[in-house]
Amino acid sequence: MPLIIKFLISILLGVCLYFYNEVISVSEIALQINLMILLVLITLTFLRSKKGFVFFIIFTMLSDPSSRDLEEFLILPPGTSFLSFNSASDFGAPLCVLYLIIIFLLRLFQGKLHFTKLEFIIISTVFCFLVFQTLVKTAVLSESLSFNFILSDTRLFIIPLLTYFTLRSIFKNMNINYKRLVGLITQIAVIKSSSVIIAVIYDFIYLTPKLTINTLPQIYIPIFFAIVFSYRNISIIKVVYTNILFFCVMRFSRGDIIFFLLDILLLIYINIRMKIKKVAINGILNLSILILALIGVFSYIMIEINPKLFSFVMWKIRTLVDNDGSSVSAGLRIIEFRNIISYDFTRILVGHGLGGYFEFHWFKPQHQLNLSDYSQYQLYEQKFFKPHTFINYMLLKHGIIGLVVYLSMVFDFFRKAVRLSDNFLFLKCLCVAFAPFALNIYWQPVSLIYFIVLYYLVNRAHIGKVKHA
Repeated sequence: MPLIIKFLISILLGVCLYFYNEVISVSEIALQINLMILLVLITLTFLRSKKGFVFFIIFTMLSDPSSRDLEEFLILPPGTSFLSFNSASDFGAPLCVLYLIIIFLLRLFQGKLHFTKLEFIIISTVFCFLVFQTLVKTAVLSESLSFNFILSDTRLFIIPLLTYFTLRSIFKNMNINYKRLVGLITQIAVIKSSSVIIAVIYDFIYLTPKLTINTLPQIYIPIFFAIVFSYRNISIIKVVYTNILFFCVMRFSRGDIIFFLLDILLLIYINIRMKIKKVAINGILNLSILILALIGVFSYIMIEINPKLFSFVMWKIRTLVDNDGSSVSAGLRIIEFRNIISYDFTRILVGHGLGGYFEFHWFKPQHQLNLSDYSQYQLYEQKFFKPHTFINYMLLKHGIIGLVVYLSMVFDFFRKAVRLSDNFLFLKCLCVAFAPFALNIYWQPVSLIYFIVLYYLVNRAHIGKVKHA
């Protein structure tokens, strides 16, 4: 299919995606539409497992997990709701997770899922560890349990296991076409960019500019870098396209800004180590030209067109390094950490378990806590189940043991990505750029799914199951 036809199809699909994320997801028929999508994906996967699962991955990469209004208002405006395939739902889990549960059970009953002895031992060990935590929490420490928070904390285990075993059972004996993989991911980025551009144009036409442009930066920032560093040569068209893509993938939070800068350093390092020197030089040159263009274009957009966004970005940067009492400053994370490590050694070692919480006993916040910090339930109970960073979360729930295991898995993913052959440059850059974001996936179902898919692709590439033709 000619490139121009693919591009036009992507634009058309981008229009459809805009209506889904910005119109249907906040409408009264959102539930019915999303249940219909869930049913179609399950049926397609049952009939044609490979195509069905690929469409599922594509849709999870395109569906917004939350409304763009949440960044600005912290809660949705009165009288509005948001329901997408990836968002929280009344079913106890996002529909994307329900899809995984149903497909996993279907393939299990069909006898298409198989576990090795080592996998069975690992799963049993994790299960026993979680049961041990719960027993310590209830019998020894006499703490009460919150079922909702226990269920929420299981996502870190359940979603990766469901994704991995379902993915392996479907693609175990299949070679993956690398060229098609790169083309598909690039086309997904074009579709997403098109929908975001339409949303931003609508915002400015109706004078309602949002502070959030995209709600899935952890997926699209790595794709942006993979595209930049995969260029064999630079051109004005590519500079313009990549500027548009960058504008559409960013969300201006402190974490995203830090990870974006870290990605630049990591990918420059990877390019310096590359054996194909011409490609390495092109990658660094591309990034240098794009950064200069981005500074100029984006500064103009923020200052002249949306000054509120410019002020928002500057405020984010200031509160990143200045503990000024802001409700989202780094100071709160430090106070969380100091309280979490002030408990007894047993809890520091193995954590508080699923549904575990901490209290501000030893160190008090320097400001009045509000809904931008924790949920209304946590503020009322003064029991805080969801700390803000992966370090605090893992230490609270699973202790030093859990944190070490978590970091080891992310490091193994990064190590394998770095060791990929330069013939898989796009996949290599994509996974290296995603590695920093992988540190922060503990609470995001979409990111957990995406991480396991990339992990699987890297492992398949290492054993020769990803082919160029």
